[in-house]
Order: sequence, then structure tokens, then C-alpha cells
Amino acid sequence: MTFVWLPLGLAVIGWLALRLGRSRWESVTTPAVTAGVLIWILLEGPVIGTPVAWFLAGAALSLAGDVLLLPAVDRPRQSLTAYFLAALACTAGLNTSPFPVNFSTALFALVVILAAQRVHSRIAAARPELRLPSLALSAALSFTVLSGLATLAKDSWPPVPALLAAGGVVLLAIACILFAWDRSVEPLAGSDLRFRMAYQLGQMALVGGVLMNLS
Repeated sequence: MTFVWLPLGLAVIGWLALRLGRSRWESVTTPAVTAGVLIWILLEGPVIGTPVAWFLAGAALSLAGDVLLLPAVDRPRQSLTAYFLAALACTAGLNTSPFPVNFSTALFALVVILAAQRVHSRIAAARPELRLPSLALSAALSFTVLSGLATLAKDSWPPVPALLAAGGVVLLAIACILFAWDRSVEPLAGSDLRFRMAYQLGQMALVGGVLMNLS
């Protein structure tokens, strides 16, 4: 966890810039934090031939999604595609060990499916043109969240890394819900800061859990 200070420091700068209304700083630091996570993985993780390679791919795809959302670029549909692929990469990385089928994972699945269905139905009702992209991203993210929560029931994952991974995917899901709700259903007060904190802390928690589990 030596290099976690890099994305964390950039994230704090971005949060302060957002609070102070420094829009230029804020727009730059958003993709910079994801780039910091990518560099962290490269510097600290055994990438080649390990599950970390999937998270490196996920970070690269998330970075592409962040850049595509910048005001100067403004490609929301392409950004959704990048985030969709990032979710698939992280799901693959979390499932390099067998998925446990038991009461706990069944309960996790039920909660995730109900929550995803509720959020998707509201977004689809407000923005019918985004029904299919929203459904695809909701499904991919649901698998990612379920896979992260399942680490809590895996013998191959010690408690602390599993808690970090599970907490990370939950924060990432919250970030996606905040962003989609604010843009598609109704504006939420303070959503920009809350979205960025959840998204960036979620990235760092998930990657930290994966790296700690393999150390």
C-alpha cells in the first residue's frame, strides 16, 4: 500500500478544488486520480500472470471513461461503454478463484438485483433513450458488486482485503447511482462531491484489497 498516497493525494486536491469552485482543477484531477490508481497498480502489483492484470485493464478503461466525460470531450455514450468494459474487467479479476454458492452469496445476490432493478427502472422512465445502455451497465455493475461482496465468503480472501474489496465495489455502485440519478432523474444537492468521493475512494479500496490479498 506504499503508493496509495498518489491517487489519494490527487483525490483530496480535487475535492478541495470542487469545494472552492475551481472548475479547471476539478476537471483535471478527476481523470488524474484514476491515472494515479493505474500507476499505483503498476508500481506495487505483480501484474503479469496474476488477477491484478484485470484491475489494470479496469483502471485503464475507467480512465478512458473519465476523459470521455470531460466537458471538452463530452462523449457520454462512449463513456458508458468504457465503464461497462471496466466493470467486466474487474468482475473477471474478482472471480479468478471459484465463486462460493451459499446462503450469504444468495442473500447478496437478492439485495443487489433488487437495488439494481429499482434504480434502472427510474432511470429508464426518466430517459427512455438510455434504457439499453443503462440496463447493460446496471447488469455489469451488479455482477461486479456481487463478486466483490462474495470475497467475504471466500477462504482465499483474508478478512481485511475482503472488506476493502467489498467496500470498494459498494462505493463504486453508490457513485454510479448518484451520477446517473443526478443526470437522468433529478438534480441532487452536492452530488458532484459525493459522487467523486465515492468513486475515487471505491477505486482505491478495491485496488488496495486486491493488492493486499496478493502480497
